[in-house]
Amino acid sequence: DTLDLSNIYSATELFTNCKSLNFSCVKNLNVKGIKRLHAAFQSNDMTNLDFLSNWDISECEDISGMFFSCRGLTNIDGIKNWNVSSLRNNYNLPALHGINNLFMYCTSLTNIDLSNWTLGKNLIWVNYVFSDCYNLKTVKMFNVTETIKKAKSLFEDCCELESIENIENWNISNDANCESMFYHCTKLAIDLRHWNLKATGSKKIKTGANKVKI
Repeated sequence: DTLDLSNIYSATELFTNCKSLNFSCVKNLNVKGIKRLHAAFQSNDMTNLDFLSNWDISECEDISGMFFSCRGLTNIDGIKNWNVSSLRNNYNLPALHGINNLFMYCTSLTNIDLSNWTLGKNLIWVNYVFSDCYNLKTVKMFNVTETIKKAKSLFEDCCELESIENIENWNISNDANCESMFYHCTKLAIDLRHWNLKATGSKKIKTGANKVKI
């Protein structure tokens, strides 16, 4: 907690595969100036994110894959009040993916509440965020301020998913890449026909999710 990170730009993969680490040791780490936290906790065994409740990521641009394959994770309340307004997609730096793959393969998650998050104007890609969360049942989605242009495989293989709150309020580009957005979401019933998606084709978006109306 006493590390001086004031001149650090990227903390990519900082604690990846630290399966035996007690993460309470980083609960007061000052990460405010860090721009990249990509895959920072990838493939770890923690059950909750309470140790991150004091982290200030208000200047961070990339948290993609931050909790990728944290298969023991059951509670994310510790990050529900994060200020994520600086997250962005950088078209000149393809690796800067903002929020992509954030919880992919977090197979123990059953409920997620990110309704206090508001994505900023520079983030228009939300690919694979919850993909392969096999036991996920309910999601309260983050708010978006810009028109989403990529939501590829956003909920792919979330086969237990029953409800998604707030996603109906999103603005989606009618030519957005939403391929496999609800692939295998066989329990999900939701009506998104007001999105008026034309170029992508509803069959490609909701493959196998017959109760999803687009």
